[in-house]
Amino acid sequence: MSWACTSSPRTRRWACRRSRASSYAISTGRRCAGFAAFDQDLHPAAVGEAVFDHGAAPPGVSDRQFRFDYLEARIRHTNRLSAFAYRAGEVPESLSRLRAVVESAGELDAPLVVMDTAPAAVLGALLDPRLQAPPRQMVVNIGNFHTLAFRLGPVGIEGAFEHHTGLLTQARLEAYLRAFADGNLTHQAVFGDMGHGALVLEAAPLPLETDTSLLAVTGPRRSLLEGSSLRPYFAAPLGDMMLAGCFGLLQAMGELLPEPASAIHACLEGESADRAPWDAEGSGARTPFGPEPWPARPPIARRAGRLYTLLPSPVTFRTPRPF
Repeated sequence: MSWACTSSPRTRRWACRRSRASSYAISTGRRCAGFAAFDQDLHPAAVGEAVFDHGAAPPGVSDRQFRFDYLEARIRHTNRLSAFAYRAGEVPESLSRLRAVVESAGELDAPLVVMDTAPAAVLGALLDPRLQAPPRQMVVNIGNFHTLAFRLGPVGIEGAFEHHTGLLTQARLEAYLRAFADGNLTHQAVFGDMGHGALVLEAAPLPLETDTSLLAVTGPRRSLLEGSSLRPYFAAPLGDMMLAGCFGLLQAMGELLPEPASAIHACLEGESADRAPWDAEGSGARTPFGPEPWPARPPIARRAGRLYTLLPSPVTFRTPRPF
């Protein structure tokens, strides 16, 4: 997943475009050429790219343990989801996939932010208005290969749990999430079951059945919890679950890059934050981009096996808010 933030050379106002790209490499020249084929001029002022990075474990060290040790270290060092995002020159040596993205962007004349996909999806899911009310909650990203859950509270991340999606059934995942919410889930229990591990920093239970907390789910295999007795809420930030990771990546870019921060914040948390910008149409409808309504959903074009969402050009932010 990726985001390119662009600004008009005449107005210096920020705009954001989403594109699907290779998981391991950025080729800015090819990407600009791809957009040019559809009469879209792409000159990014900032770029964000997210990939799942297992980490390159040293010889004799479990890949699963190494991955979870990394998750725990980042949480303890910087207790927020954007801790899993980095500026191009700050990526740890052990994150080989993220570093491959950075190295492949050698010709990129713009700031680059890279991030792990699973925390990006959870961070993006939090933009759903319903997830902004509960003081404590659990958000689960059920990905194609990995399931990552975070317990979140007033002080930040209260814990994390990661397992392999292919090894989970609904009943098995429910049992793990109940133990995680109760504060009883141990790292040994998850790791011994061929998962990555668990970390609980807040001993106070998270009562999922009350109105003061919430279990939210996102990810391509979220149907694993469909009909669950845990009564999960299927998050749809800005009205589009499939873009949760992209929205989270963009949110992290706003935290790491000062210049576009206010515009990104306005885009993601404006008056129409309950639906995607292209669905905010109709006479007089306000969007995060100003009083004019968006046109119908932008066309999707396929080129060389990749999908591109073509947004109106230029797109500008007229009322950015402080970040």
